[in-house]
Amino acid sequence: MSEKRFEIDSKLTLTTETDDCTPLEGRESQSWFVFAVWRQILELDSSAATLKAVFKSINYEKSKRNFDHSIKIAVNDGLIENKNGLLSICGETRSLTHDWYCFRCFKPAKIILKCNGCERVYHDSCRCFCDERKKCFYCQTRIQEPIRKKLLTKDEINDAIDLVFSKLKSSYSSLMQKSTLKHESEVLTRHVTKLLCKPHFNFSLIEAKVTNTEYQSFFEFATDCKTISYNLNVLYGPESEIGKQCEEMYNFVLKEIELLSYCVECYIRSFHKKRDDHYYWFIMP
Repeated sequence: MSEKRFEIDSKLTLTTETDDCTPLEGRESQSWFVFAVWRQILELDSSAATLKAVFKSINYEKSKRNFDHSIKIAVNDGLIENKNGLLSICGETRSLTHDWYCFRCFKPAKIILKCNGCERVYHDSCRCFCDERKKCFYCQTRIQEPIRKKLLTKDEINDAIDLVFSKLKSSYSSLMQKSTLKHESEVLTRHVTKLLCKPHFNFSLIEAKVTNTEYQSFFEFATDCKTISYNLNVLYGPESEIGKQCEEMYNFVLKEIELLSYCVECYIRSFHKKRDDHYYWFIMP
């Protein structure tokens, strides 16, 4: 079940009108490059490091000229300071009021479009706004649609999500740990607020929402998983191993929700019925 399929299932009309969002002056530096440079600065020295030393220590596949150009862009964005070849992390840590990087492709842009209903931003080519409420696809309030003509209670919705989450924990435990950023230094994680609007949103918060029966729809759960994927992609890049795991994880969630949309009871029973370590969809009660 692709993200596009999810959009079609939502029955929302997507629009390209210009009054459905707020254009903002964006950033042009790649967030994962900035994050990697920050890490190297802190590993080489607690406050600053030479441009040459950072280039040698960072795993940068392009030329020194490209590296210098990327540093210049990050300096212009106010994320890195370069004083005569001495690099340091720029500015004070503060909470953002909106994202800086496209929620769909994770990349920066000189002009970015902000949703009027949430903190998310998009490229013009990535926009997915609803023309009725002028909010993006992901911040729409969704009531769970009936499944097999049956309206699900919040308990039933969260019980089903709990099973999906159990599978997530089994298959993506390392990704869940990385979402907490505990593998990064405490100093580095303090600066993440310059890159992410919700830097502390991780799988433990999703688990808490399931435990407290807070989810009102499967879509809401999938959107939270997408938010975690967004955070990790912004920090590490979609081409990184973590970025690829995030894409796989999110597609897994969409697939499980598609299975739930056929029959929740069948899904629950199949979860508890297995043979030779394989779960069976159609089983006898």
